Amino acid sequence: MFGCDIHEPYATTKVVDRSTPHSVKPFHNGCCMLPSMGMLADRLRTAREAAGLSQTELARRAGVSQQTIDKIERGLSQRSRYIVEIAAELKVSAAYLRGMTDDPTPEPIRTRIEAELKSLPDDKLLQALQAIRALKA
Repeated sequence: MFGCDIHEPYATTKVVDRSTPHSVKPFHNGCCMLPSMGMLADRLRTAREAAGLSQTELARRAGVSQQTIDKIERGLSQRSRYIVEIAAELKVSAAYLRGMTDDPTPEPIRTRIEAELKSLPDDKLLQALQAIRALKA
């Protein structure tokens, strides 16, 4: 149904039928990209540059590889499990990077923790609870 090509700086998808969602924006070459991937890529790059950090330095601080940062900035990956750490290093909110808000203000730590807990599968929640209790001891 869909094919994928890479046209720097984004991963693009060719539209081949009428079932393609209207939210997908076409490029000049007949390809398209989901808007959230482009927004994440653009906002991450802009925030990193505003912080005066290289991809390598941001990766080191966030505990991820430079390739992870590069792939996100080029729209090739959304690696959401790292977005919270990356956003914290850039002093912006993960919701801002993801395009869920236009306010870059970092979320309070409790809000970030709640969001992370909500995203955990049920089988991991018990482990999280045990870790929290161990920290309190």
